Amino acid sequence: MFNCIGDLLEDDVEKMHQIAGNYESRVSRRLKSATNRAFAQAKMEAISHNNAVWQCVEQSQQQSKRKKDEMMPSFKKENFKLQKTECSQKWLETLKGIKDNPPPKLITAYEKLKDERKKGIE
Repeated sequence: MFNCIGDLLEDDVEKMHQIAGNYESRVSRRLKSATNRAFAQAKMEAISHNNAVWQCVEQSQQQSKRKKDEMMPSFKKENFKLQKTECSQKWLETLKGIKDNPPPKLITAYEKLKDERKKGIE
C-alpha cells in the first residue's frame, strides 16, 4: 500500500524460512539436544555459504547434464523442425490408415453371449 521496502523483501524472507525449515528437518530427527541442533544447523549454513562448496556443486551439475549434441547429433535445431514435420506426416498417414481400415468393434462378454443366444434361437 505504501510501497515500502517490506513489500520487496517478503519473497526473500520466505526463502530463508524454507532453508531454515530444511536444516531443521535434517537435524531434528537425529539430534535431541537443542545446543547440538544449533551447532549442526550453523555448520550446514556455513558449508552452504562456502565458495569452494558452491564451485563443486556447480561443477557437478555441469558434468551431470546430458549433452544433447554429443549424444544425439540429429537433435540440432535445424534438424528438429524437419523431424517434427516428418513425425507429423507419419502420424497423419497412420490416422488415414485407421480411417480406411477401422479396427473391429470391441464387444463385451455380455453382448457376445446375447448375440450367440439370438443366433441359437433363429
